[in-house]
Parts: sequence; C-alpha cells; structure tokens
Amino acid sequence: MSRIESMPGAPPEHDISCQAHDRTRHELALSYIHDTRYSVAEITCLPGFSDSSSFSRAFRRWTGISPSVYRPRSEQ
Repeated sequence: MSRIESMPGAPPEHDISCQAHDRTRHELALSYIHDTRYSVAEITCLPGFSDSSSFSRAFRRWTGISPSVYRPRSEQ
C-alpha cells in the first residue's frame, strides 16, 4: 500500500479517507494507462490530478517507475 503522510492534528478518519482516495486514484490510473486510447497527458486529468508532475510523482510512488516507462512495459 502506498504511504500517505498524515496531516498534523487530523482525526484518524481523515487518514482513512485519504488512503481510500489514493487507492482509488491508483486503480483508476492503472486502468487508464492500460487503455491505449488515452495519452499519458489525458490520463493525468482522468483520476483528478491537476497537473502532470503531480500525477507522475504519485504514479512513481505507486509503481516505482514513471507512467511513460510503465506503459510500454504493460503492453508486452
């Protein structure tokens, strides 16, 4: 599971909500990255990221590699 930093003073349910949101984005990103109808730039917006660097950072956190490296590997 990916690591989410806790907000200081946030109630425990906030952490659970953030983790669920992160998991959902992760699942959506993986689903979209396997669908070659979408470019990596388009995939950035689909799970709700505001810019490509935020998406790439999260994707690297989830998978250990960038989306542009992951995609060709997933097509093999």
